[in-house]
Amino acid sequence: MLKMRATCNILLRLCVPVGWFGIALVYGCGARPRVTQASVQAIVDSLIPVGSVPQRALRVLDSLKVQHSDYGKQRSISANFGKSHDDGIVTGAVYVTLTYDSTDHLATRTVKELFTGP
Repeated sequence: MLKMRATCNILLRLCVPVGWFGIALVYGCGARPRVTQASVQAIVDSLIPVGSVPQRALRVLDSLKVQHSDYGKQRSISANFGKSHDDGIVTGAVYVTLTYDSTDHLATRTVKELFTGP
């Protein structure tokens, strides 16, 4: 964390002569996570218990205004809980996959934080 802060300070000093572009470039250095993997895991664990039916998960995801897939032939629901990280170069988001058994009851919940960038 200290190393990242020092890097941001150096970038800020280098970018100041560039004006607003420099400010926009460094803006992400102080960015805070919007959601965390742990907070999403807690929400999913408490609101969508193992053994529940897909309709319950869809109602919960809709009420939280979470972007998600429909329940279909693959017996799963994928959901994007939103950005967890954005420093202007790398972006992270927390995704949930709910997998159902042959009787259409929730069998597994997977919560992952995925990153994109260089």
